[in-house]
Amino acid sequence: MKNPKAITIIVTIFACLMIGTGIFVLKKDAIQARFFSDQPTELPQAIDVAQSQAENTSDTGQVLGEKVNVAATKLPSQFNLAVPFVLQAPTANWDAVHNETCEEAAALTVHYYWTKVKNPTASQIETQFTKLIKYQNKKFGDYKDTTAAQTAQFIKDVWGYKKVEVLPIKSWNDIKVQVKAGRPVILPTAGKLLKNPNFKNGGPKYHNLVVRGWLADGRIITNDPGTRKGNGYVYKPQILWNAIHDWNSGDILNGKKVMIVVYPNK
Repeated sequence: MKNPKAITIIVTIFACLMIGTGIFVLKKDAIQARFFSDQPTELPQAIDVAQSQAENTSDTGQVLGEKVNVAATKLPSQFNLAVPFVLQAPTANWDAVHNETCEEAAALTVHYYWTKVKNPTASQIETQFTKLIKYQNKKFGDYKDTTAAQTAQFIKDVWGYKKVEVLPIKSWNDIKVQVKAGRPVILPTAGKLLKNPNFKNGGPKYHNLVVRGWLADGRIITNDPGTRKGNGYVYKPQILWNAIHDWNSGDILNGKKVMIVVYPNK
């Protein structure tokens, strides 16, 4: 007769191994995030649009910083705007259309920031995407891979912003002074140079995202519409800097380093 005690021990050990394996599988993402990710566990306290406007307004009520002096602007060690997150595939449908809507998502992120829409629904986002795509197809003949200038134009024409600028970038301070003034910045990039591990197939050829702040160690806080993990996604400054390029008729790596800055209507 077999020893029942030995059988019990073997069954218990087997059960423990199975439970342990299950826990490892369930916690795989968390383990990777904890030990292998560059993402911080916590971002600086976010400043919303009202607070940002108050901090950048003089006693006379005039909004400061429309013409920023990069050299004279004192920047904090870290900064973070409260910017809503817009995923370019809001229903997780990464079809041919939504693989190409990063420009629309980045623009809509800034539009929702200025119009104080904090938690847009998938339906709201899709409605705006449809409107933007229709406009671009009529105006440009296509909606895919719009240049910074074309993106600035559809922001003005579709939503009625009077001032949207495409500005050259010479250093991170050019971007940071705009963000510190309460204006999240849209960056066109060579998507594969971002080296975002959440992108499929190494990432898109061309990609737009929004800069909303920075950490004390220099890393840049973004809202990246190309991944569901993109809300407050942090990039190393050199990686993001190397990726900044306008579309340039598809010759992206030779595209200029520019940013799109949207100003609220007065």
